[in-house]
Amino acid sequence: MGMLWIKRLGLPVVVLALLWWPAALAGHLGERYHMVDGLDVYLGIAPVDQVKDHPGELPKGENLHHILVALFDRSTGQRVDEALVEGRVSALGLVGRKREMGATKIAGAVSYCNYFALVAGQTFELSFSIRLPGQPAVIRTTFVHQHRH
Repeated sequence: MGMLWIKRLGLPVVVLALLWWPAALAGHLGERYHMVDGLDVYLGIAPVDQVKDHPGELPKGENLHHILVALFDRSTGQRVDEALVEGRVSALGLVGRKREMGATKIAGAVSYCNYFALVAGQTFELSFSIRLPGQPAVIRTTFVHQHRH
């Protein structure tokens, strides 16, 4: 009875699905760049104790990481420095925590940053909502990140 679904779908379909799924997922686990709605979105992740030259006091807490997104206008290549960005970090299948990503000047360039807890060995979705000046539509993008350390 347990093998009935394989007979209905056909063994070749099941084998292809089992081979394709891990490869497709693995292709997304280390992604750090998205192209979405005219923006190039770059993701940076660093343990809080490795963050240097950051304005303000660094927070303290277990597993805290500095999450950064840098935005560029795809058509001009210019850095976007007047957006409103919200980030949500969640372990797969969970709701997670949403925070404003503050515009921060680092090494003379604006990026959008905040701190989130990332536990080693878990896979996270890092979702960002981006509002550009003068544009009513919200741009959304989600990265999948397998956190190793």
